[in-house]
Amino acid sequence: METNLVVGRDEELAAADRFLDAVPAGLCAFVLEGEPGIGKTTVWREAVRRTEERGFRVLSCRPAEAEAKLSFAGLGDLLAGVDDSTLDAIPAPQRNAVEIALLRREPSGAPPDKRAIAVAVLSALRVAAQVQPLVVAVDDVQWIDPPTASVLEFVARRLEQEPVGFLASVRVEDERPRTFDLTIGEERRRTVRVGPLSLGSLHQMIKERVGRSFPRPTLVRIEHASRGNPFHALEIARELGAVGDPGPGSALPVPEDLRKLLKARIRRLPPETREALLTASALSEPTTVHTGEAALEPAVEADVVRIESDGRVVFDHPLFASAVYDAATPTRRRELHRMLAEAVDDAEERARHLALAAAGPDETVAAALDKACEQARSRGAIEAAVALKREAQRLTPPSLVEALHRRSVNLGELLFTAGDTPAARKVLEKLAAETQADPWRSDALALLGMVRWYDGGWEEGIRLCEQALEGMDDRVRKGRLHAQLAWMGEDIPWAAGHARAAVDLLDEDAEPGMYSEALLSRAEWELKEGRGADEEAVMRGTLLQEAASQWERTHVPATWPRLTDDFATARRHTEELLERARAEEDEVSVCQNLMLLAWLAWLTGDLQGSDRLLIETLDLSRRAGHAIFETSVDAMRAQVDGQLGRVDEVRDAVARVLASLEDSPSGLFEARCHEALGFLTLSLGNDAEADREYTQADELIESTGMREPADYRYHGDHIEAVVTLGELERAAALLERLEARGLILPRPWTLAVAARCRGLLHGARGDLEAAESSLQEALDYHERLEMPFELARTLLCLGRVQRRRNERKAARATLERALEILEGLPAPLWADTAREELGRIGIRRAPEELTVNEQQVAELAASGLTNKEIAAKLFMSRRTVEANLARAYRKLGIRSRAELGAKMAQRAGS
Repeated sequence: METNLVVGRDEELAAADRFLDAVPAGLCAFVLEGEPGIGKTTVWREAVRRTEERGFRVLSCRPAEAEAKLSFAGLGDLLAGVDDSTLDAIPAPQRNAVEIALLRREPSGAPPDKRAIAVAVLSALRVAAQVQPLVVAVDDVQWIDPPTASVLEFVARRLEQEPVGFLASVRVEDERPRTFDLTIGEERRRTVRVGPLSLGSLHQMIKERVGRSFPRPTLVRIEHASRGNPFHALEIARELGAVGDPGPGSALPVPEDLRKLLKARIRRLPPETREALLTASALSEPTTVHTGEAALEPAVEADVVRIESDGRVVFDHPLFASAVYDAATPTRRRELHRMLAEAVDDAEERARHLALAAAGPDETVAAALDKACEQARSRGAIEAAVALKREAQRLTPPSLVEALHRRSVNLGELLFTAGDTPAARKVLEKLAAETQADPWRSDALALLGMVRWYDGGWEEGIRLCEQALEGMDDRVRKGRLHAQLAWMGEDIPWAAGHARAAVDLLDEDAEPGMYSEALLSRAEWELKEGRGADEEAVMRGTLLQEAASQWERTHVPATWPRLTDDFATARRHTEELLERARAEEDEVSVCQNLMLLAWLAWLTGDLQGSDRLLIETLDLSRRAGHAIFETSVDAMRAQVDGQLGRVDEVRDAVARVLASLEDSPSGLFEARCHEALGFLTLSLGNDAEADREYTQADELIESTGMREPADYRYHGDHIEAVVTLGELERAAALLERLEARGLILPRPWTLAVAARCRGLLHGARGDLEAAESSLQEALDYHERLEMPFELARTLLCLGRVQRRRNERKAARATLERALEILEGLPAPLWADTAREELGRIGIRRAPEELTVNEQQVAELAASGLTNKEIAAKLFMSRRTVEANLARAYRKLGIRSRAELGAKMAQRAGS
């Protein structure tokens, strides 16, 4: 497959990177194996690019089948990358031999023998490898001409310590061909089987290569038909682009060139065999019970199918089944499905056969499809459920209006769950436009409102839900919709009001799932209103969530611990919810939980983990068509990039968020932008600009009625900027507001940050003793807070105060600890600030004296804690712990933990 894109090959490329890491140490090989069209060349080419990017020399060739009989064709391509200076460095007879072999020199006398040529190439590679590491790269190595292969085998056997690597791809169909790379021992050779692409990778590749996207259910069918083979998937996608999707239950169009090949093989089979194959192609799990074993023997011999020991009939490739089925007439296919509906036991398969046998609307068949849909969804097979419900809708008689509308709403919900937002919207909009008084219209509007909300149309989504509420008389439906509205709005009192209305309408015993959703929602919004934490309601609601259906589950059991700074519990609950959402293929919930985990990773200092989760969220949200998550990712990325000091990236992410808000304004997202820009400008030392940005963020947040600062933790940074500007009265007012809110819910973060800001204010007023006391108090609160960046910020403030009090030794220790944390995160802009502060201190410690961090790590290690336990206790990375311990060993003159306990006891007693 020829492509400049590298999609879905992270594992293969990671293995390639490890191979390149090993090249400087001596001979090694990396071999890519796979079937035709699977993408070996794509990975090979990217590996070559990465090789060149590292500054290695690359000698490459890409032989074709037609060149296999041309002597030294491959060697000529490989040595085209060897300059004259390299050839000049090898003995003249060797150079003459290789130049004659490559037709660069006219032969004189006897032709050079193969050994002379091979020795010349070996010498040339050794000379080239002295200058820089060298990689010999061969694509489709099975087509390399035998003379070149012989030379490469000779070379590979004799290289050992030289920094030379071999990078090869080889086509493997039935048996692995013998190629030169097998000469290299297994201890130096890594072989990677290039397998099928994932669903998400196929989506990305098709979008880039074909220029269009397909809904998830169609993508799933393409993946199944192609078995993840990129070449086949692209051909199917192109054919779909040309002729359109034939719809659920119909075979995908097989590209013409493949169809001809497959049909030619099938036409050679006897009629009874073709009939047996047709039966097998129409079944999801065909066996010889359905087809007869004898009839299939010619197809087995022709490698069209194989028969397993348990009698299952397996097509050699799914495209064979498509071609067989496509060749039958519509009448013949309906007859076959009618017969098979009586022969199968599974409810889903029977319903499918009934649908395919139906010549027109049939309520009996539609009801069977409804039942099969429920079964499919209960098993987590959401795409199968969509297909079954779509068929049920199609086969509903037009006169049965209520049944038709009910199935339309059900289909819209299933499509939305499956990630096909455009299709869900189309179904629901059609239903809403066609009906006026039907109770299902209200459900359609409510669901459509949620679809539009996730699609970025927040205001329209809320309007549609409120419209649906007006037309509802049913208590349970109204309660559910109030609960839905509660988490859709930005006005906190408005949301809390809807949550309270839902709790009043719903019955805990009759609707435990919906009731728990409303109860937890009410607790969350009332917390953010500044009413305090209703722990009893959260506990009761969380227990009831076990009885909740998919749409009644809420994120509150996972976010509540985060709001109260219990990040470990929040992480555990979120990971559990993510696992369940993935098992149920609920992409909306998957995106929600990935975002929550990214947020937690950022708060607790795992910036790389946060970045990885954001990438996964963005990829999934784009496939599912949920624009709100794309905006959320950008808003979150601005926070992460700000801490990483990526100035341009922060501004770019903010610009994308603001652009997305042009059609659907959101004060909360806009506040995130100002918060990110405020932090960036504060980090760059522009306190006036930081104050302006934070003031705008604060005004937007306050306008929503949000009083609890757990979600938007900019308050301490804003106070710091105002203090630095010298506006102490305004800073004091902001601090008093933060402290007052902290009294309602005394969380470690609020207490620590408020104490830090109180220290800053004391320091600005010249009361350094009170400043140091407040900052030491803040450090006590940090002991209960898993936020290393906030700890470093407090240490940085304390170090400044200690320096101003002329406590130079203590200041240096404090600032060194802050710098270590900031470098480990990393937070480069703030690390630079810590270095500047250290530069203002003139004293130097004796080389053997332990720093504060080294002392703490050594004491904990001597007490028996592991490095992992020390890291958790001190809010450090394990790498930082190891580095501190290594320095402590060196200064103490010891080599192991066995000596550490005695040494630390000796120091404590001296």
